[in-house]
Amino acid sequence: MRNIFKKIITFSTVCIALIIFSGCDIILPVFHENPNEEDVLYTVTLVAGTGGTVGGASIYVSGTNVTITAVSNNGYEFVSWNNGDEIVSTNPVYQFVISENVTLTAYFEEIAIPSYTVSIQSSLHGTVSGAGTYTQGSQVLLRAVPNIHYIVIAWIINGVTYETSSLTRTLTMDRDYTVRVAFILDDVFQTPIE
Repeated sequence: MRNIFKKIITFSTVCIALIIFSGCDIILPVFHENPNEEDVLYTVTLVAGTGGTVGGASIYVSGTNVTITAVSNNGYEFVSWNNGDEIVSTNPVYQFVISENVTLTAYFEEIAIPSYTVSIQSSLHGTVSGAGTYTQGSQVLLRAVPNIHYIVIAWIINGVTYETSSLTRTLTMDRDYTVRVAFILDDVFQTPIE
C-alpha cells in the first residue's frame, strides 16, 4: 500500500489522483502541463454616468493588473470611480489588480460655465440694445438707435473710447462690460453760425 501511495505522489506532475476509501472520495491536487487551464476568470463591468464614456470592461485572469479609463464629454468633468457607494479613485485612469468580479461606475458633473453682464449706460439722443447676462464665450451684438437727425460718433466700452459711426458692435463675453454710445446731431441738421 505504501508503494502505491509513493508511486502516486512521485508520479509526473501531469496527473489526477483519485483514491476511494470506504465510499469517501479523496481528490489530490490536479496538475496540468498548461497552467492556463487553472486560471480563474473575473469580469470587470463598467457603467458610465451622464456626461462621459468609459473603457476597459472585459474578462480578466485573476491577478491581472487592469486599467480602466473615463473620458468626459464637452461641458463635463470626471468626478470619481465608485464601487457601489464607495469611491475607489478620483483619477479618470484607474489601475487595480483584479481578484473578484467588480462593477465600477464613472461619475461626471457638468462644468459651471461663467457668465458675464453687459450694462448699457443711458445716452442722450439715442438708445442701445443688447444689455443682459451671457455665458462665457458668447458673441453679443449691440445695436445703437440714434434719435431722428442724430448719428453715432463713438462707443465707450469699459472706459475706452472707440471713435466710429457704426451702429453695431460685437462683444465676446470674457468679462463684464459697461457700454455707452455718444450721439451727435448730424451736420446736415445743425444750424449754421452766422
